Formats: sequence, structure tokens, C-alpha cells
Amino acid sequence: MATLLHRQKPLVTNLILADTFWRRSVGLMGKRELGAGTGLLLRPCGSIHTCFMRFPLDLIFLNAHNQITKIVLNIKPWRMVWGGWSAHSVIEFQSGWLDLMPAIGETVEIIDGKMLIMAERPIG
Repeated sequence: MATLLHRQKPLVTNLILADTFWRRSVGLMGKRELGAGTGLLLRPCGSIHTCFMRFPLDLIFLNAHNQITKIVLNIKPWRMVWGGWSAHSVIEFQSGWLDLMPAIGETVEIIDGKMLIMAERPIG
């Protein structure tokens, strides 16, 4: 478990890691809700599907350097989303509960069990 912070304010207090084939394959399928304060980090992962989902998702795609490359909001069930050529992982959230949204170009790091948005940087 990790905490995702954005500009020193907790964004996600319960970040679940899905880093095996089975955990990535199952993901959030069949869950009734994910709930405020919870996210799922799929790594490695360049695209997702929302088949068998019961709620829409907000997505943050990261490259191999943990820099945010794409943000997609309100993905309904039974859709597919590709993160782009540079996508290496994705964080899934239940749609609509994020008060703050990080920006493309910000970097995510895990330090001492906490996931932090480190700095705003332009991509490129």
C-alpha cells in the first residue's frame, strides 16, 4: 500500500499495486465500487479495458520514468483506453471523487512507502 500526494495534499491514501499478470488481468472487474481515497496502480500496463466494470474510471498514465503522460476521465464500462506509445503504467480511480487532478508532465515517485507527485515538468 502507498499514499499518493499531490502538492503535499493526500490524493490517494490507499494505492493498491497490481504488478503480476493475474492481478493486472483481474484488476477491478466485478467490484461494486473502489471508493474515495483508493486507487489501483497497474504496472507494467500500456492500455486498459473496463469490461465487467460496474462503475466509470478516471485514469492517469505514466511513462517508464513515472512521468504523467495522459489523463483520461469518466471512462464508462465496456470501453478500452490506450495510454500512448510511452505508457508504462496506469493508475485507476473511481470516476468523480478526485478533488485535485495532477497535470501532464508531473512526476510520480514512491519514497518510503509514499507515492508522491514530485514536480511539474513539460513532456518532451
